[in-house]
Amino acid sequence: MPNAPLKGLVLAGGYSRRMGQDKGSLVYHPPYPHREYLYQVLQKLGIPSYISARPDQIRSWPGNLPYIPDLYPGEGPLSGMISACQTDSHTAWLVLACDWVGLAERELGQMLLDRDPSRDGIYWVRSRGDRPEPLLAIWEAHVWEAVQKAWHKGERSPLSILRQLDFQEKTWPEGIQLHNVNQESDLNFPPPKLDC
Repeated sequence: MPNAPLKGLVLAGGYSRRMGQDKGSLVYHPPYPHREYLYQVLQKLGIPSYISARPDQIRSWPGNLPYIPDLYPGEGPLSGMISACQTDSHTAWLVLACDWVGLAERELGQMLLDRDPSRDGIYWVRSRGDRPEPLLAIWEAHVWEAVQKAWHKGERSPLSILRQLDFQEKTWPEGIQLHNVNQESDLNFPPPKLDC
C-alpha cells in the first residue's frame, strides 16, 4: 500500500478542566505557547500541519497559523480528529495532543521512521504493553471511513476505536523524556533540554 500524504494535527481545542487553564497556552519554550511550539516542530520536519481548536479560541489567537475549527466542541479530542478528516480524508494524520511535553524535531523524526502504511496506524508507548496513546499516533488515510462510522454511532473515545483497528505499537526511542501534562501536579518534572 503506497504512503498516503502525511499531515500533522495539534489538538488544542479542549477545555483543560483538570489543569484549570488552557494547556495549549502554557509556555515551556519561550516565547511560544506549547500548541504553537508543537506546530513549529512538525513544520521543521516538513509535515504540513494544523492546530485544531474551538472557533471561540481561534478568534482570540494569532491569525497567521493554519487552524482547523473543531466542528463539535465539547465532544472530546475525537471531535478535532473528525473535523480534520472531514477537511481531508485522503491523508494520514499525525495526531498530537497539545499536552505532550518533551517532543522536539529529533525525537519526533525518530518516531516517524517507524511508520508502516500497510497497517491502520502506529502509536508510541514508554514500554511494551503500556496503554496505547491514540493522541500520539499516526492514523492512516484508509481508517477514516471506519472512524467516522464509529463517530456517527456515538463513539467518542479515540482509544476505543484504535483498539478495534490494526495499529502498530512502538516504544519510544531511547532517551526520549516525554511528559503528558494534564493537571497542575503533572508540571513537577525536570524541564527537557530541547534545541527547537
